[in-house]
Amino acid sequence: METGKIINIGGNQIQQTKKGNFRITNAQGKTKTFSEDEVILQLTKNSEKARNGEEFEFKKDYKNSIKIAAGIVGGAAVTAGLVYRKNITKFFNKIGKNIKNLFKKRIKDNGNIDELRKFYKSSTEIQNNKHRAFIEDNFTLEGELKNLERRKQMIEDAKVVFAK
Repeated sequence: METGKIINIGGNQIQQTKKGNFRITNAQGKTKTFSEDEVILQLTKNSEKARNGEEFEFKKDYKNSIKIAAGIVGGAAVTAGLVYRKNITKFFNKIGKNIKNLFKKRIKDNGNIDELRKFYKSSTEIQNNKHRAFIEDNFTLEGELKNLERRKQMIEDAKVVFAK
């Protein structure tokens, strides 16, 4: 099948086929077939390695094939959705009803939710009031003056105790 001479570039053997493609065998013995455009792209990507005599591998660029596959899958999904839309909507409606029923049952089981909400609200109010009182005692002008008075009293008490 091969018609052209074998060229060694970067540890790869490149040979042209009768159909105009290139058969490339890498150093491990794996053979791949590339079109002329793909060979040129790979050689330009690895031009520095080829000039320096380093080994490199020819890799196929799958970007276009991934786009084509995504388009085919998307088209199939749209077609399936249009053809079977009645069954799909019934399926999703059943799931939605099951989820709604699940939450309804939980609310019915906990009949004392209002009491729990009131208890939670009162406990948070108590905590908030404690925080406000702490801030008023320590971070306001009046609180700072109280702290200064307390400090002075503590210093005087310490002097009396340690003076003996």
